[in-house]
Amino acid sequence: MRFWSAFVSVALLRTVAAHFHVGKVTCEVIAPNTQNTESVVGAVIPSWLDGTDQYQCEDIVDNWVGEEIQPGTFETVTICNHQVTINPDLSSYTETQTGHQGPCFPVGKSTSCANSNGQKCTWQDQAFCQADHIC
Repeated sequence: MRFWSAFVSVALLRTVAAHFHVGKVTCEVIAPNTQNTESVVGAVIPSWLDGTDQYQCEDIVDNWVGEEIQPGTFETVTICNHQVTINPDLSSYTETQTGHQGPCFPVGKSTSCANSNGQKCTWQDQAFCQADHIC
């Protein structure tokens, strides 16, 4: 019975927590005989995976990264099978297919971890977007 209660709680949490986070992942790139560089990519994740601990950070840097960030441009991404365009100032988003708009709010948290290749990475949670109807 305890297992069933825990299972139902988790299942409901993912249904109710239908928002998403927008951020970036920065990973150290170590190349032999060259200066170390950084790789910066965008990431949009469901709110149930907020990256607040090391294990969630590892999941984000290995499974949820998107394309390289182009600062000052509108980013169009797919989250939970919905395509959304996030405004450059991270204050709102627009669902591409329906035109539905929603607010985003600054977060400003970061978590460091290693990815599956052993690179040092940082997940920077930049905004939380309200999207009850998406995920």
